[in-house]
Amino acid sequence: MKKLALFALVLFVGNTAFAQGSKIPGFRNLVWGIHKDSVKTDGQLMKFKKDRDVAEPNAYKLDDERLKVGAAKLTKINYYFNDDDRFKKVVLKGDTQYYADMHFIVTSRFGKPQETMKKEALNMLVWRDGDVTLRLNKYANQKEFTFMIESNWDVSEGFVKNLKVKDFPVKNNEVIGFRHMKWLVHKDSILLSGEKQNFTLEDDADQPNTYFLSKDLNVIGTARLSNINYIFNDDDRLYKVVIKGDANNYDDMLSILTAKFGQSDGSSNFSADITMNTWKIGSTNIKLTMTDEAKGFTLIMETSKAITERKKQNLDAWDKDF
Repeated sequence: MKKLALFALVLFVGNTAFAQGSKIPGFRNLVWGIHKDSVKTDGQLMKFKKDRDVAEPNAYKLDDERLKVGAAKLTKINYYFNDDDRFKKVVLKGDTQYYADMHFIVTSRFGKPQETMKKEALNMLVWRDGDVTLRLNKYANQKEFTFMIESNWDVSEGFVKNLKVKDFPVKNNEVIGFRHMKWLVHKDSILLSGEKQNFTLEDDADQPNTYFLSKDLNVIGTARLSNINYIFNDDDRLYKVVIKGDANNYDDMLSILTAKFGQSDGSSNFSADITMNTWKIGSTNIKLTMTDEAKGFTLIMETSKAITERKKQNLDAWDKDF
């Protein structure tokens, strides 16, 4: 039964440290703070439906929901979003015959409850982990238990700061560049506050036309960066940005991207030391890779619109010369 409980905890813990100081990043495919309309499963958007049978506002449900956690069979799962449609709470309900299973699942991970309340017919157990609260309720006069997981991420200054990141501008479901720089803008025409940006060529870069800014802002939200490289094509037009940071800032960067673009299209573990998350937003491909503790993370943003004049001439050669 212990192995079964540990397996069930994967549903709660996942692999994204999204909640502040908590081992619980969310529930299943939803991380705390993710927008309701950007949750995906197997690459497809999940369609939440308003639950009219629940008195509390902003309660939603899913059709064809998997109503089971470990060995505990459930009767219902409700997802709660705040006024900005961002995920904040989940409530699971099940028959009391499975209360012992749910109790074991939670205590095997978090130990004895920090609070116990018995009042009339209610028996409430409470655990707190960082900004996440878990409540397991059983009523003597009902044949149903409830298990609630709620995050107070929206009162965390750092979390809110990451939700408001503007470094990845989006227009009409298309990432249009990075910060104040639009894709395919000419290197010599990039301005900041009316002043021309002076790019310096990176001597030891892996690919040509790689530059950096000596006075760049090496922070995005709460994620501190080690360096940012700007890569231009043969026509000196921006088509790729490569951002690096140490391992301690990987979770912040992943949470920023998840809040901005939703759950990644794919998450791959190539080895014990390499994890990759990818997004495709319009014509922009985004790849976040965590290599190891020593090398930290790399974020690559690249537009597929980067056709140089030289390449265009070669593509047109068949029609003009043959």
